[in-house]
Amino acid sequence: MNRGFLIALAAATALTGCGGSDNSTSAQAAGTGPDAKAAGSRDAPRLPAIEVTDLEGGTVRLADLAPSEKPILVWFWAPHCPSCNAEAADVEKFSQRAASSVTVIGLGAQDDEGMAREFVREHELNTPRMLYDPSFESWRHFGINGQPAAILFDRDGTARAGWFGPFPEDEVLSLADRL
Repeated sequence: MNRGFLIALAAATALTGCGGSDNSTSAQAAGTGPDAKAAGSRDAPRLPAIEVTDLEGGTVRLADLAPSEKPILVWFWAPHCPSCNAEAADVEKFSQRAASSVTVIGLGAQDDEGMAREFVREHELNTPRMLYDPSFESWRHFGINGQPAAILFDRDGTARAGWFGPFPEDEVLSLADRL
């Protein structure tokens, strides 16, 4: 794994975490995400073999999401997070608009599964696949210690870029088109 990417993602997420900033920070643009040498290499973070709850029923191993027909955007959220609550409707709209270019997956943690299910219901999150990790293990894998955050993975499940706070939709689509 690219430890520099994980450390930068953790540090920036800690600084901008839930409600900490209205500005999106692109880890790639800032030089703290996977660079041209690390992106796609064996050192770039990959979707881990961690089992999480699918809020529509059952469980899923994150590693089994790849390979995929399209790049995958994982949006990290928590039910109690004011910023996550504020951007949930935008994530739903983006997921609908971008459906032909990118698969959007919400990966919640913290609080409890009942609160996670209520978050999904309250915000009518129908398009993104909504997952919940009661163990927090998936977030630890990527160094996520605050939310919202997002990571764009290529079709093979390798991290290509990350953002802290709201993700820049146009940048995500531009990168996804190149993957």
